[in-house]
Amino acid sequence: MPRPDSNRTESWRAFYAEHGSRLKAFAVALVGGSQSEDLVQEALVRLIRRGDSPPLTIAYALTTMRRIAIDAGKRKRRSDGKRQEALRSEASVPRDEEPDVQALVLSLSDAERQTIALRLWCGLGFPQIAEILEEPVGTTRARYSRALSQLRAQISPSASEVLHA
Repeated sequence: MPRPDSNRTESWRAFYAEHGSRLKAFAVALVGGSQSEDLVQEALVRLIRRGDSPPLTIAYALTTMRRIAIDAGKRKRRSDGKRQEALRSEASVPRDEEPDVQALVLSLSDAERQTIALRLWCGLGFPQIAEILEEPVGTTRARYSRALSQLRAQISPSASEVLHA
């Protein structure tokens, strides 16, 4: 007879196999590529230590990741304005060059970037996104629409197919 711990371990493995790519995609949107794996790991360790067991909702895991990222940002006291300005200047490209869609997404505000990532990369619906971001569904829909409009204005018609989800 398998120990309860082995069943729990297998449940977590199955959860990660099913949702790992979405967790990683959202982590990139939250903290950038270099720290994204650390964020996913920290969130999963925190959930496991709390005694939570799958089946969790993906929204619960994503919310945990977002809260960890917010706490880390507060601790580091990053100047978001300076970071956003640097990203915006890096993302400014002449019209004759094809912009890097990822750089353009990173040039969005934190809230816009998170909304885009949760919708396009994680495949969540607006009610789930609103729950994760702790805001009304209407606010989420409006922010998503504005962010897509900003991105579409900066990229060519062929590249904008990525944003039609």
